[in-house]
Order: sequence, then structure tokens, then C-alpha cells
Amino acid sequence: MSVMQAAAERYSWIEQWLAQQLLGYSVDVLNREFVDAYAEATGAPVQVMPYGADKCRQLGRDLSWMAAQGRLLRCRTGLCGMAGMGFPRWVWTYRLAGAQR
Repeated sequence: MSVMQAAAERYSWIEQWLAQQLLGYSVDVLNREFVDAYAEATGAPVQVMPYGADKCRQLGRDLSWMAAQGRLLRCRTGLCGMAGMGFPRWVWTYRLAGAQR
């Protein structure tokens, strides 16, 4: 496992991962496949959760920063009926911005 300490490397990894998905594909911090791949690639610490994706604070910060810089587009997605199961009522979802996809 390689560990990516530099933010620029992590941002590049996120963009490359998204570019390999279907057109318009979006991710969020509850997407287990994405969170697991990010944690493995970057060595970021995770908090193991009993169901759903593990929590990765670094991933949330990276996605938020990339959206603020215009590298990712961000929108809110509601999680109807899941709040009672320990999930939030909504989550930010991210996808590649404009010319990158």
C-alpha cells in the first residue's frame, strides 16, 4: 500500500478514480467502494462502521476542498427513510467538473 501524504496526490487520485467511472458518475462519503479504494490508495485513517462505508475524515475534507476550488461539482442528495438507521438525512455528492469529464 502506498501512502499519499501530499494533498495534490490525493486530489489527483480522486480525479483519476472518477474519470474511470461512467459519465456523470458521482460519489459521496457513504460509497463503500470509493471510500475503501481511497483509504487503501492514500493510507488515510478510517473509523470502522458496522454497516455502510467506513468514516474517513480526510476524504471528506479533500472532496470539500476540491469542490470549493471548482475541481468537482457538489450537490446535496437526500437519503429518504435511512435517517432512523443511523444515516444522515442528506449527503454531499461529488462528480468531476466540466472539461475533466
